Amino acid sequence: MAEVTTQFKDRCVYQGAEYFMPVCIGFPIDDGRIIPLSEEEVRRLGIESIVGSSACWRNYIATWEINHGRLYLIGLEGKYRLLEPKPLLADWFSGEITLPQGELVDCNVELDFALRYTQEIRLCFRSGVMTESVLKSLD
Repeated sequence: MAEVTTQFKDRCVYQGAEYFMPVCIGFPIDDGRIIPLSEEEVRRLGIESIVGSSACWRNYIATWEINHGRLYLIGLEGKYRLLEPKPLLADWFSGEITLPQGELVDCNVELDFALRYTQEIRLCFRSGVMTESVLKSLD
């Protein structure tokens, strides 16, 4: 069986708390508001630990924020940067995000260190706008 390196997780700020996200949302890399860094810039900034790491196949870590029912990309570390230092509405994203809540009850080493908590917050989005928020018990 091949070894799998646990990947760096994106972060999400929601209702004043920061969560590590179990999934990657992604973003349109051809969006003019997001720019790739050159190899020279990566070296100059000293971020090879993200870009060259087997723990970050995507070459970036994103920070998201849910504010007034809208999902924003607020930061990128690694190979990409936001062109302007202001939140970017994630209008390209439609789907579901789950955020861990409650107490940690299990850490499955065999499944990429999958963490299981007593509850999760399920958030649904359409074009970056939240359409549903549900707190679910995972008993």
